[in-house]
Amino acid sequence: MGFGAAAAGADPHPTQSTEYQAVAATLASTEAERDGLEEDLDEANGELTTAEDRITELEAAATTAGDLAARETQVAEREAAVQTRETDVQTREDAVAAQEAAAAAPASSTDPRFGTCKEARANGYGTYVKGVDPEYDWYRDADGDGRVCEP
Repeated sequence: MGFGAAAAGADPHPTQSTEYQAVAATLASTEAERDGLEEDLDEANGELTTAEDRITELEAAATTAGDLAARETQVAEREAAVQTRETDVQTREDAVAAQEAAAAAPASSTDPRFGTCKEARANGYGTYVKGVDPEYDWYRDADGDGRVCEP
């Protein structure tokens, strides 16, 4: 008396049946396809990682470019401010130079300056009093009487 499938007249070696062979072949084919798909998935994941890294690089470059543009704007603004300040300084320096020139130049109410009192007298000028005439300071008061270029 038999027990199970062998008792019912089934093949004592089920791995040799046609149906088993077909299922085994389908299983092997499916496993090979799965292995191929896993390799494709690994490759796709590698490409995805590479693409994500490139995106990160490009985003960093875009941020850097944006920072660079902002810095260029700041530099341009600062250059304009420096130019304005340079113009202001030049204007002030010109004003100071004009004031210094006006202070150094003799007043129009003074006589022309000569090398000596003799020349001043020869041209019709002379007798300058200390504290009254600015021309007094131009010449030497030899006798100390507070008068120069006297006749």
